[in-house]
Amino acid sequence: MRVAIINASAGVYNLAVHRIANYHRGLGDEVAIAQGGLFLPEVWDADKLYFSVIFTWDLPALVERVNLFKQHGKEIEIGGPAATALPLYIEETTGIKPHVGLDDRFEFIKGEFKMSFTSRGCRNKCPWCIVPRIESEPKEYDDFNIPVGDNPSIGDNNLLMTSTEHQRLVVDRLKDVRNLDINSGMEAALFTEETYQLYSKLHLERWRLAFDSMAVEKEIERAAAILSGHGVRYSSISTFVLIGFPGTTMEENIYRLEKTRALGMTPYPQRYVPLNSLSHKYTAKGFDNIELEKLRSYWVSANVWRSCTWQEFQNKYKPAEENATTPML
Repeated sequence: MRVAIINASAGVYNLAVHRIANYHRGLGDEVAIAQGGLFLPEVWDADKLYFSVIFTWDLPALVERVNLFKQHGKEIEIGGPAATALPLYIEETTGIKPHVGLDDRFEFIKGEFKMSFTSRGCRNKCPWCIVPRIESEPKEYDDFNIPVGDNPSIGDNNLLMTSTEHQRLVVDRLKDVRNLDINSGMEAALFTEETYQLYSKLHLERWRLAFDSMAVEKEIERAAAILSGHGVRYSSISTFVLIGFPGTTMEENIYRLEKTRALGMTPYPQRYVPLNSLSHKYTAKGFDNIELEKLRSYWVSANVWRSCTWQEFQNKYKPAEENATTPML
């Protein structure tokens, strides 16, 4: 059988695409992978197509492509985080019921992949996060793939939540991986001196934390103190900072970003987008889109926020909507 697997969120690494490919190669099928592009002979000639979509704002384009292939009588499967977030939208617009959650057919496929999961699930139920919908029950995997390539990463959504035994196993198995990125970060509430001592044995690309609400301020302060106490520089600590979430204020968002800088870490601003949004652009009630984008533009580059204050940035730069250009230093 000829199989084509389409990464419907092209531009980002999609682990599911490569797992599905290895699964079908193991069955002896002819496999092709497409990064969003469809005008390839191996895609059009395939007997079966898989569409894997990560972001909900990629769904409208996916629907158009799926319906095009349906006209040619292709067998089609749809899955991915976005499919779990909006399954009814996909079914109503394509007539295909997508797979929701993890797919056991592909979860344990072996191969040389850039990303690996050593565990699934998270005990937190953050209202902005899709993880509880995808990974309902916490699980620990002993026989996980070792990530390879130039940017190897671990995708666990809350690695520090796992047992001490599991974390020790993870560190032992990954100790020779260079430039490793624990991509989803470490929960500040669980970050201790013991955490640092254990994970400092790895060749980490950087330490990742999250300061998404004021509720974790004390925990962030403690984690930052541990890292700075061991001489870890700001450029090696990336801290996700959620901005524009309903119920928060611009002042609070600015405070958390400024506090992250003051603690000797690198802020990474993430604009909130609802889990059911079909557009990447969203502005919650009480916020101004231009002001949020200006805030993101300032904090997204260390070259900017280390060279001038937020007030200086506001005085010097105009929003892109006003001058039709992106603010540049």
